[in-house]
Amino acid sequence: MPILYGRHLSPYVRKVLMLVEAGGIEITHRNDITPFPPPAELLAVNPRGKIPALKDGDLTLGESSVICAYLERRYGPSGLYPEDPEAYARALWFEKYMGRVSDARHRARVLSAGTGSSIWKTGR
Repeated sequence: MPILYGRHLSPYVRKVLMLVEAGGIEITHRNDITPFPPPAELLAVNPRGKIPALKDGDLTLGESSVICAYLERRYGPSGLYPEDPEAYARALWFEKYMGRVSDARHRARVLSAGTGSSIWKTGR
């Protein structure tokens, strides 16, 4: 059974937990692991000492997007990612981009691009 390391206070840990819940994937959640400072147990799974981290058998992974992609492929679809390859690639692109952009207005513009609608009326 996979072990997820990281406090649920982290939005990245919550992202993985949301996928696990939606997909009905059984995991052990080590909610007691915090990266401040990273304990040896976490460093053994993710040498960067960041959360979330996942151990599944001999496989160890870090980064929430990578963990989610692995869990989708290993344990079946959660329904959170599209099955169509082009739509899946676009979802991954948005996921990666939105994880790095902090301005909510800019996120809204990117998400509405090509749809002919705008979430925010910015006048730009």
